[in-house]
Amino acid sequence: MADKAEVDRLIRQLSGRDQVATTVAAHALAKLGDTSTMPALTEALSDSRQYVREAAAYALDQLDTSVPALIKALWNSEDVVRRWAAEALGKLGDTSAVPALINALSDSDEHVRRAAALALGGLGDKSAVPALIKALADSDEDVRGFAAQALERLGVTQRSQITMESFTAEPPPMVGVVSSLAGSVANHGEGPAVNLSLTLSSPALVNEQHTRLAFELGAGESVPWAFSIVPSASGGVPVSWAITFDDVNGPGQRITGTEHMEVEPASPTTVSVGTVYEGPVDHSRTTVEGDVLAAGAIKQGEGVIVDKKEVSQPVGSSGFCPSCGEELTSARAPKFCPGCGEALADAT
Repeated sequence: MADKAEVDRLIRQLSGRDQVATTVAAHALAKLGDTSTMPALTEALSDSRQYVREAAAYALDQLDTSVPALIKALWNSEDVVRRWAAEALGKLGDTSAVPALINALSDSDEHVRRAAALALGGLGDKSAVPALIKALADSDEDVRGFAAQALERLGVTQRSQITMESFTAEPPPMVGVVSSLAGSVANHGEGPAVNLSLTLSSPALVNEQHTRLAFELGAGESVPWAFSIVPSASGGVPVSWAITFDDVNGPGQRITGTEHMEVEPASPTTVSVGTVYEGPVDHSRTTVEGDVLAAGAIKQGEGVIVDKKEVSQPVGSSGFCPSCGEELTSARAPKFCPGCGEALADAT
């Protein structure tokens, strides 16, 4: 790479009033072989003076303007050089430049992004469609417009039609038990959709579920999805879903729906007792003689013995607490109310 100050000096000399100096500058620029001079030399082709135009044409003819050289120029530090390279690649018609031009759609300079979008439309390679659809969300209005024009030139004028194809739970969900929600999303439209994402939310889910479904979903294609869930509520529970995607109508397209899922409560017919404690416990009293609760624990004084040991007793009803009205569900009359903790003289 030639010294930038020297290159700038030669370009100024190229457009000077001295015809001999212009010729010297053209030969010097040609000898340097620096593709960053291409924009200035191209501009000089429009100069009103014939000797300047001829000098610029000579210098350009000596430079390497092949596709590889222009692709390399897309990484130049000068915005104007990158823009010129994108424009030149679009005119050459070589589709090997498509990946580099797709990358240029993310350039920091909006003029480069505009040139890249126009070039991709002219090259006619549909592998650029997802990137051009994404460019419909560009912050620059002209980039969005050129991307839409490019898509139209590529024959992509129909929008996608995204649907939730199926939605099932397997095995039937039960509170606190791992189950699976699964389904598929399909595109019944005539154009592609990109950046598909699915979000599920419901009182039955411990946390909102979110996943990226596909980078691109073409017309007539479908994509499966699955979530592992642990329902935290029972009964007829709504599950809301939202699918977001981009298509030719713009970014951030969204469809939503709600499925009703039946979730069974965790209702074991037996409860187990054991020797794992929470809270201060009088160890002399931690036996199976405690109060067996429907939640699968024994309340023994101030401690709780949780479900650990292979000892089971049937769950039945022993009436109601006189203090708080809690139903006393136990293998036999409990000593303490599981609701308010009051000692029970006679729960029957």
